[in-house]
Amino acid sequence: MTKRPSKKTGMLEVRVSPEEKTAFLDACRRAGRSASAVIRDAMRAYSQFGPMARLPGSPIMIASAFSGAALGAWALMALVQPVSTTDTQPLFGMQDFVRFDGNADRRLTRSEYFAADGSARSVLMAEGFGASWGALSTSVFHGTGLDIYRFRQAPETISQACWDAVEATRRAIQVHTFDGWDENGDGLVSAREFSEVRRAGHVAMFETMDRDQDGVVTRADYTVPQTPAMTARMMAVSEAAGTRPVLSDTACQAERALAPVERVSDPVRDTGSVLAQRARSASPQERTFVLFDLDLNGAITSEEFLGVVAGW
Repeated sequence: MTKRPSKKTGMLEVRVSPEEKTAFLDACRRAGRSASAVIRDAMRAYSQFGPMARLPGSPIMIASAFSGAALGAWALMALVQPVSTTDTQPLFGMQDFVRFDGNADRRLTRSEYFAADGSARSVLMAEGFGASWGALSTSVFHGTGLDIYRFRQAPETISQACWDAVEATRRAIQVHTFDGWDENGDGLVSAREFSEVRRAGHVAMFETMDRDQDGVVTRADYTVPQTPAMTARMMAVSEAAGTRPVLSDTACQAERALAPVERVSDPVRDTGSVLAQRARSASPQERTFVLFDLDLNGAITSEEFLGVVAGW
């Protein structure tokens, strides 16, 4: 019989010099993780892999490699390689990177990404309404006046010309996205390149949410009007990302005039963790605090925000 894990927690006193403590806490703060979480992950790594867990590499890389088995064998191989001093940030979006990296060689090619991300039709017809559905809705259909549910529930009412335009836009956006990841333009995207783009987007999002620019997001930020400086910041982020392809104005003209279809229930909304259910039932403002206010003090720091999104 498998022994059930205890729900109790214990404390372990560790003596370190003030300099070591300060350096460790600073590193955790820069990485967007709590000291307790890093120590727990390092302990789990050592208990499972012994001295291997002490191989060259940052504590964040050790925690990332051992705490997520879903990252695959390549993450373990990455752990045993010395990490340069510039690789002190945690990797963002690795769940997606692993999903896209078909041959698990830690180098993402354009063809691997296209195959894993799929066509618009394959996403629309997939079971459930997952993250890919949301990405398709915001990237291809947002602002077009088209009913995305019609494409899923009544595809026979969509003309071939419109389907072709949707698929062409989907592929153009995929090309645009991959080129944005491929920082050095060599046709290969490393985990670090992928992560840096994701992180830049998350940082820009936090700065946009922090309207009074005091370093934390509180409910009062929602009452602060958007300033010209904030608008300029968002425009700069958008311009750095380049112009995103958009759906043709004419290819789906007839489909825009069709009445919306009756929507089927979203099966995802009835599943998921308690936190996910709580977030879905909250208002947009409160949803932010449900997800990111980890210490429940009503103020979201950049460390809290980045610490949560690093696992997405």
